[in-house]
Amino acid sequence: MKKIILIVTLAHFLLFFQGFIFSKKNLKVENIKQKSELVIKIGSKPKKQSLSNLNTKNNNETVPIKKTVKKNNKSKIKNNKKLEKIRKKEKKEESENKKENENHIKEKNTQNNSPELPSNISRIQGDGLLANSSKGIEYEIIREFSPKYPKKAQFLRLKKTITIKVRFLVGNSGLIKKIEFLSKKNNLGFEEEIKIALKKWKFKPIFYKNEPIEVYFQKDFTFKPQ
Repeated sequence: MKKIILIVTLAHFLLFFQGFIFSKKNLKVENIKQKSELVIKIGSKPKKQSLSNLNTKNNNETVPIKKTVKKNNKSKIKNNKKLEKIRKKEKKEESENKKENENHIKEKNTQNNSPELPSNISRIQGDGLLANSSKGIEYEIIREFSPKYPKKAQFLRLKKTITIKVRFLVGNSGLIKKIEFLSKKNNLGFEEEIKIALKKWKFKPIFYKNEPIEVYFQKDFTFKPQ
C-alpha cells in the first residue's frame, strides 16, 4: 500500500514539474516575440508622405504634382503660341482687305470725278489716256518719212501698185511704240520698209484736255513701181 502511494505521488510530482517547465517556455517565447516587435518598431521609421508632393487619383495611384504642373505649363505655352500665330494671320488678312477696299473706293471716286470721255478714248493704268483712233484729237507730225520701194520687188521687176494698211501707236513722247499690219503679209520686203520709215517718224506730244494721251493711227502706205 505504501508503495502505491509513493508511485502516485511521484507521478503527480512529475506531471506538475512538466507543466511548470512548459509554462516557462511559453513565457520565454512570448517575451522574445514582444522584444523582436519592439526592435522592429524602433529600427524602422515610417515614411512620411506629404500631400504637397503627391496627387492622388481615383484608382488609388499617386502621381507627383510637380510633373503634372510642368506638363500643363508646356501645353499652355504651346496653345498660346498657336493663338498668337492665328491672331497675326488674321491681322494681316484684315489689313490686306482694308487696303483692297480703299483702293477700290479710290478707283470708283476717280471714275466718278473724271469727266465723261468720248467712245474712242479710255483711261488706262497710271491715270493715262488711250485713244483707239485719232478722231477728235489734235496732233502735229514733226518728222515724217515715206517708205522706199523694196529692192526684192525691184529685182523681181514687180509692176503692181501695192497698198498695205498699217496701225501704229504714238506714245506720250511722240515716238512710235507699236506697229501692226492689217493687210496680208508678203515676202517682198514692203513691211520691213514701212517699219524702217515709221521708226523715224516723230509727233509733238499729244494732249486731250490738258492730259497726256497715247493715240492709235491707221494709215495706208501705197507703193508704186519705179
